Amino acid sequence: MEIEKSKTVRTKKVEAGTPSCLMTAMAANTIREIVRAANEEGVKRENIVSLLKENGQFVLVYYK
Repeated sequence: MEIEKSKTVRTKKVEAGTPSCLMTAMAANTIREIVRAANEEGVKRENIVSLLKENGQFVLVYYK
């Protein structure tokens, strides 16, 4: 029997009249690579939606 861990989901509303946001994803093999790439892109902590591990890679999903 396999039990799935609960996941925290954050949502961000875009108010009418404000410019729309794009949801973007980046992938890397290690957390360090994700952190380096996110810092180079200027990703802010409040814009991050989730950090997932898929098929041996880490995927960072964020608003741009």
